[in-house]
Amino acid sequence: IKKFNQNLDIDSYDYSLMNFSLRFNKSSNPLDWRIYGKLEESFSEQRSIIYDSVGVGLGQYRYDSEINSYISDPNGKFVAYTIYTGNKIPNTVFESSQDFNIDIGFLNLFPKIVLRGNSRQKIRGDKIQFSNISNPTISNDNLSISNIYSRYEALIIGEIRLLCWIENEKKLNGLDFRGRDLLKSKKIGLEFNKNIFEYLSLENIISYKINRNESNFDNLRKRDLSGIWNELNFQFNSKNKANFDLIFLIGYDKGNQQNFPFYSTAIGSKVKAKAFLKQNGRFETEISYIVSKEKNNLAYIPPEALNGYPIGSSFQTNTRLQFFLNKSISMIYSLHTINNIRYNEFISFNGEIRAYF
Repeated sequence: IKKFNQNLDIDSYDYSLMNFSLRFNKSSNPLDWRIYGKLEESFSEQRSIIYDSVGVGLGQYRYDSEINSYISDPNGKFVAYTIYTGNKIPNTVFESSQDFNIDIGFLNLFPKIVLRGNSRQKIRGDKIQFSNISNPTISNDNLSISNIYSRYEALIIGEIRLLCWIENEKKLNGLDFRGRDLLKSKKIGLEFNKNIFEYLSLENIISYKINRNESNFDNLRKRDLSGIWNELNFQFNSKNKANFDLIFLIGYDKGNQQNFPFYSTAIGSKVKAKAFLKQNGRFETEISYIVSKEKNNLAYIPPEALNGYPIGSSFQTNTRLQFFLNKSISMIYSLHTINNIRYNEFISFNGEIRAYF
């Protein structure tokens, strides 16, 4: 077992200064609104994150030498665990969340329209200001952690179902003893769904994203990109028997990585199938083939580009079989394969026998 990169994390002992929760919800009112927040003085003990190599396909992370960072990957070779350092630091913690849901059907509009929103904030540092909550910067030495997330949706329900959404996320990590990282991302999406025939429906999902990564200690981590990803899905449904999806994928991302511009494209297809074995189980499989290219013949693009697909051809399969021998015993088998520039002819098989009491 090999041990790699160390980053600082925190385990805390919190003393509450303020805790509040509000909700507005009446049966006669279309608005459901909730807000929660707390402010604490925290006495924290630092700990280090250790990434251990346990073999390909056995971990949750892969190390990316191009950006000198560990990327979340269910087929990676590293697992993470923590050890305490003994150092204790006083700081302030602020957490808050807001949710709302508005059904504007009371306006007698057709089709039905629902507006939804969710936002969350978690700030930890020596000094917390309003600007820290709304717009953290990499030069702000007062912050140890800043995680800000929001998603807002407009759902239109009728003969055609439309979902419009916008998602924002900012993550500042000041726990690494070497320096600070700031990740910013924004996504805008439109999802379209319509039943064409009794057993056939059409779904199209298109999204536009902007990503920016900053670091004040490692130039390998600096990168930015913007791009579009589109999935066109033909869904064939046989009631209580089988489902079959035929999906066509296309994407484009451009940006800069370590001051080198890149222009990447991806095109491919995916097949999903699900069959129900009477009352005894089901069989599911997913097969995808994606071809990605980079205009400037670069060997590498950021891990956020093209929905995580690497340059070159990528062939993946996921198959799962679940079968009940009787009411108390079931068998589950899963087979996962990958063949691309990162994983050459990778095969993972898992079998389980479960008993229910």
